[in-house]
Amino acid sequence: MTRLRSGVGKERQTHNEESRTRMVAAVTGTLLIAASLVLALPPTASAQSQESPAERASSLELFFDVYGLTRASYVDTLSSTDLIEQALQGMLQSLDPNSVLLTPDELENLQIQLEGSFEGVGITLGQRDDWLTVISPIEGPRPTGRE
Repeated sequence: MTRLRSGVGKERQTHNEESRTRMVAAVTGTLLIAASLVLALPPTASAQSQESPAERASSLELFFDVYGLTRASYVDTLSSTDLIEQALQGMLQSLDPNSVLLTPDELENLQIQLEGSFEGVGITLGQRDDWLTVISPIEGPRPTGRE
């Protein structure tokens, strides 16, 4: 019975290592494709983006150097996916408070919220003298279909 368990454990470990290798390969492939696309982009007319493909390549080279050093030298084990997601999150957060990287679940929830329809009684409410008050009707089709 002990042999069977150790064999199953080795199979799981091998499966986990294969999965991890595939994930790292997929992330690396995605980064290389993204880097190729960034390098292939023509310069835009905006003053902020007047950089040559060589400058973009240099910036990406810096990113890959820091990525490689961090993966190799950081005190804790880091997954490529987590490290890249955190790098992207940091990049977007440094732009402004409204720029964020959404997970697939967060994106799906946002899309559901944005696609939803809202129903109501067709009035604008407000507060007057600490009382909830009807301020005005909302213009447009009435929920009852009557005008």
